[in-house]
Amino acid sequence: MAKKEEKPLTHKDLLRLIKENGHTARGLNLTGRNLEGTDLSGLNLRGVILSKANLSNANLQGVDLRGVGAKRVLTREIVTQGLTSPRDKSHQLSDDYYPILSEPANLEEADLAYANLTDARLWGVNMLRAMLVRANLQGANLWRADLRYVDLGGANLQSTILLEANMTLVSLHNTRIYPSTDLREVNWGADYILWEEKAHAFEEVEREYRELKNWHNQAGLYSIAGEFYYREITAKRKSLLDFTWLLNAWFMGEERPRLHPIRWAWSMLLNILCGYGERPFRVATSAVVVIFGLAAAYYFWGSFSSSSFGDTLYYSAASFTALGYGQWAPQPTGWARGMGAAEAVIGVFMMALFLITFIRKMTR
Repeated sequence: MAKKEEKPLTHKDLLRLIKENGHTARGLNLTGRNLEGTDLSGLNLRGVILSKANLSNANLQGVDLRGVGAKRVLTREIVTQGLTSPRDKSHQLSDDYYPILSEPANLEEADLAYANLTDARLWGVNMLRAMLVRANLQGANLWRADLRYVDLGGANLQSTILLEANMTLVSLHNTRIYPSTDLREVNWGADYILWEEKAHAFEEVEREYRELKNWHNQAGLYSIAGEFYYREITAKRKSLLDFTWLLNAWFMGEERPRLHPIRWAWSMLLNILCGYGERPFRVATSAVVVIFGLAAAYYFWGSFSSSSFGDTLYYSAASFTALGYGQWAPQPTGWARGMGAAEAVIGVFMMALFLITFIRKMTR
């Protein structure tokens, strides 16, 4: 005989359970209970256990859920899936999604692993360091929510509204970003870093950055997509020479990852020169460093017909730009002559690199 579906708890039921629990929600076990459509607004549920609870369509405005079953929130078992379909352009927000809340819900450090939050209204909710592993957030509205350090591992984000949410150092392992997921104007932190990069899970976080890059490209947010591309390539570079991961594998007796110092060095050079095509200012800075650096080398160790630093700087700049020395230039001898020719090759390469990087950024 099929198990009869539990009738949803009402606001009155919750007040009764809190009273029976010594007039406090701390330790009240609501694991797996049906709270679908329940009005939780204004209740002090601090310390309640809601793991696997059904909170579909629940009203959480003003509810205090701080420290609900608090646990360590971040893990290292990370697997992600790629974004395969274009973003659903029809998914738009109505004015109903912009309420003014004087007292947003507080779910700081809450353990909502496996909880069903389908279509839940969580405007401005504080979920700092919350556990949302495998939580069902399909259709949930997290407009302006504080999701810093939240573990969203394996969470269902289909049609989830994360507009203007703060997702600094969030964990997205094994979490798919759907085309219908709304990530517009999300605050990813100053460096667009996910927690997995801090945890040295570079191969896993590389896939997550690629997924976020694809979503923002399809949404037409090319500048943000460029930032995630930069983080993706940075994570790939770090995986090539990760001694921390190597030592952990050594002590754990696991198969040790291979190090690739040459590929790492080349990737680092590209990062320094142009930030993988995302930092044109770095090309200009590198060019200035080359010109002044070689001018100093010519001045201190080169052999020129003039001993003036201004003359060696002129020689370096003229060599770098490959425009010719004009009617007069200090005459070098020895290695300085060959270095001048090499500097011309370097200069042509770096000027072309600057143009490509600059045009790449400006034409988005």
